Amino acid sequence: MVTRSSPNVVKFPTTVKAVIKTNTAANAPVKAKDYYIRDEMLNGFHVRVRSSGKKTYGAESKMPKTQEKVYVSLGDINLLTEKEARRRATEVLLKIKDNIDPRIERLASSGSQKNLLEVLQEYIASRESPLAPRTIEGYQYCLEQFFNPLSLKPVATLRKEHFLDWYQLAKKSPAAAQKTFTVARTLLSFAEAMGYIEDNPAERAKTIIGKFKRKHSIKPFIPFNELHKFLSAYTQCSQDEVISHTMRDYILLILVTGFRREEAQSLKWEQVNFEKKTISLPDNKAKRYFEIPMTHLTHDLLKWRFENTKKSNYVFASNGRTGHIVEPKRAFKKIADKAKLSHNLSSHALRRTFATLCKELDISLDDSGKLLNHANRNVTDSYVSRSLEYQRGLYDQVIRKIESRVENTIDGQKVYGAYNGFRVFFYGADEGWYSVELEPDNEDYWNA
Repeated sequence: MVTRSSPNVVKFPTTVKAVIKTNTAANAPVKAKDYYIRDEMLNGFHVRVRSSGKKTYGAESKMPKTQEKVYVSLGDINLLTEKEARRRATEVLLKIKDNIDPRIERLASSGSQKNLLEVLQEYIASRESPLAPRTIEGYQYCLEQFFNPLSLKPVATLRKEHFLDWYQLAKKSPAAAQKTFTVARTLLSFAEAMGYIEDNPAERAKTIIGKFKRKHSIKPFIPFNELHKFLSAYTQCSQDEVISHTMRDYILLILVTGFRREEAQSLKWEQVNFEKKTISLPDNKAKRYFEIPMTHLTHDLLKWRFENTKKSNYVFASNGRTGHIVEPKRAFKKIADKAKLSHNLSSHALRRTFATLCKELDISLDDSGKLLNHANRNVTDSYVSRSLEYQRGLYDQVIRKIESRVENTIDGQKVYGAYNGFRVFFYGADEGWYSVELEPDNEDYWNA
């Protein structure tokens, strides 16, 4: 604040007008802030003097049609004479006057004419560690659905103002805005590294925008006190064939194993080993070979599908393009509507339910992380070997917890508990296994 008694505040001008001559740039003093010396003879020609001491010749003007400002750096004053810089500035300014963007021409040979969708393809091909197909689809979807028409502009023409204007509209959907912005910023960093652009405009825009504001949404899962409603609706929809056998089995498999959606949907019979009683997931999000033991229930489920469904490479086959089921939304909606749940159902909600049940059973974070195939929590964990039998016991605990919430009516009274009920009523297991009370496992585990 300036008062009568305070000293004068010196404000450095951001622009100085002069006729740029041979020694003008060399003699220009370095100040605390960047400033421009703008030529009085050739409008748009200038010298930029940075606070760091670097001095460059440049040219700028507006595109006639779009009124977009175009800035072109001509080169360091130590590499160009004033005469050569003036000649280059004249060429640049004439092109802009003819509505030709010199930035694209200047960097055309290096790829700056590529748009973000084209840069994405190059980014994918350049990675030593390949991206998962679903990740690639997600990147493309973000650019095509949330970043048009900017995703089609040459990367050399993108400016921070484009991102700021786009964000004002996109922030109505904060999660999509943040993800899309991150994708664009990553691709522009790649373009900068490849020499297609001089700097990343998304980085500058992010500094101005600051931290993205996101809505704190509750991640859905089935609480234990509502699990009986889900199980009743799921069982009824399965018995009445409101949902198909394929959806019945897919939903149950995720609920009792915590598989990711992609892992279950694309499961192949070659990954199922009935002799070893294991299921392997060689390609997964954790990027490591993963093998889990079958339980009574998962064994009978898979055996029933192998013997009673159309032959296919996939466990959950479909007539669609992929050859396997893709989107179970309709089946989940039918169950959720019947159960009158307070939230929507999804494959990931069942995975979260599995994780929550592990927590309620006091299964350690390391053990539950192993069951869910999370990335190693620490280096030591990668040296810890957990036997298949130990893991099988953990999965069985979760299954028993789930079965304990199945509703029954005995002598007119509602009770809970239907152990091995899914095996008996869905997959043809011996009725002697069915019980309304938890009983110890039979030693003849697989042949009963």
